[in-house]
Amino acid sequence: GLRGLACCNLGESFENSASVTVGYSDAVTGARQIRLLGLSGVYTQMLDETRPVMRGLSAPFGLSYVPGQWLESIQIAKGPSSVVNGLEAITGQINMEHRKPTDEKPLFVNLFVDNHLMTEANIASSLQLNEKWSTVTMGHYSSMPMGHDGNGDGCKGEPTSRKFNLTNRWLYYDQSGMQIRVGIRALTDDRTGGMTSFKKEMRNDVNAMVSNNVWGSNINNKGVNAYVKVGVPLNAENTRNIAFVADYTYHQIDSYFGVKNYNGRQNSVFANLIFQETIGDEHRINAGIRNQFDLFDETLEDTYITSFGQLWNTTDYNLDRRENAVGIYGEYTYTLGEKFSAVAGVSVDYNNLHGLLVAPRANIKYAFTDDIIFRAS
Repeated sequence: GLRGLACCNLGESFENSASVTVGYSDAVTGARQIRLLGLSGVYTQMLDETRPVMRGLSAPFGLSYVPGQWLESIQIAKGPSSVVNGLEAITGQINMEHRKPTDEKPLFVNLFVDNHLMTEANIASSLQLNEKWSTVTMGHYSSMPMGHDGNGDGCKGEPTSRKFNLTNRWLYYDQSGMQIRVGIRALTDDRTGGMTSFKKEMRNDVNAMVSNNVWGSNINNKGVNAYVKVGVPLNAENTRNIAFVADYTYHQIDSYFGVKNYNGRQNSVFANLIFQETIGDEHRINAGIRNQFDLFDETLEDTYITSFGQLWNTTDYNLDRRENAVGIYGEYTYTLGEKFSAVAGVSVDYNNLHGLLVAPRANIKYAFTDDIIFRAS
């Protein structure tokens, strides 16, 4: 359904879903916010092929950075869900599966333009280089050049914007069952909001902007993500295996809102070592150790305007912080056909800001029929 739409990123695509509600948090930034089981924002954990993403500075905008045409499928888990990928899933998890290097389409091109000159272009190319190596490259460009003012109040209903997004992913697959997945992604996003009369060059003369009573904002996002995933079977049947996942993210925001400036830098590293064993068709055991490290460098220049239209009293706030969480976890899954499944797990983490965190979790599902399903967590 997501890939069938002519346009749209993940946030816009979710508007057609009954399970997930997405709406604007405000018209100034154009950020979209997920609401799942009544709670919104950071209560839902976003995963990119089981790697935690859209965290920290990129969280308000992350949904708009995933073109629907890049996706192969999504999985939605309601409730606290699994402990394997961390403790951040409170109302649920949303896992995105992208087009794979083994996709049989060597070239896919999608173009879209609407009557407001909203433009989107997507391209994807999957190549099977030999029996072991394959790769997929995906590119995305989108722009919203016209400031739409539907109610005629002189302010843009959503910001004008321009986004570039490029990713390259590789897969190495050996007949023994061992596989290696690596990928890198880069993006830029520039969005300008505020009054329809505001132009970016006006910000060069803040005093003139204030005296003319013109308000505007600009948010410039840049980001790089790289990851590696290695899976190694420990027996011939591949019922016992070990995997290692490492992910690095850099995200930068340079922005202003009227006369106030906000700038942020984020460096995040996620590492997860997982042991998994499957016993028959009914039992599966996961255990492992993981680490999540986040380094934030944030500054806010808070400037006030007097009733006489003069700039006054600029206050600088330093919002830097470092957070590191190391945890161990174990999880057991019991599956009885398509009727019944139960997942029980516990995670014990030590966080340098919040101390010791113990999180036991259990999820049960029973399907009376295809249309009547009981869930408890």
